[in-house]
Amino acid sequence: MQMYILFFIQKSNLCFFFLLFPFIYNLTHLPLFAQDDNIVPNPSFDITKGKVKTPGQIEISQGWQSATPAQADLFCKTSKAPEYLVPLNNFGTEDTYDGECYAGIVMEGYRGAPACTYLQSELKTPLETGKSYCIKFHISLADLSKYACNNIGLFVSQAPVTQVEISR
Repeated sequence: MQMYILFFIQKSNLCFFFLLFPFIYNLTHLPLFAQDDNIVPNPSFDITKGKVKTPGQIEISQGWQSATPAQADLFCKTSKAPEYLVPLNNFGTEDTYDGECYAGIVMEGYRGAPACTYLQSELKTPLETGKSYCIKFHISLADLSKYACNNIGLFVSQAPVTQVEISR
């Protein structure tokens, strides 16, 4: 059975976050976690099909996609566009948590700005009933965000989430 994760926010003003390093570990691997134990594919967004040149290019990061027409951004140290470089870019300064890249997501549109961007990925292995998991992700509010957001979350489903399901 396939399983997907979706990052989201509930009721916020316009704000922009960097998603730095999501991971999910099976707690049966305690006491030590290794990079290979992470069931989120490409958690540092480093494995890409090309270089970042324009906004909304999250899908060049292997295993990641947006769930809505408003595409998440990808920021990399090797970006061809200065607006999407790491650490200094159009939204401020932020280094990676791990690796060369991170994702950028807008949490709510404002005065004609793009709508929310949702980011999702299929897990490497399905979650198993009766097992405990550590779910963790690192985020950072962009320096130039006018507002901050709360209620940031993660949703696990058996199929990719679509625009129609988010609108409900």
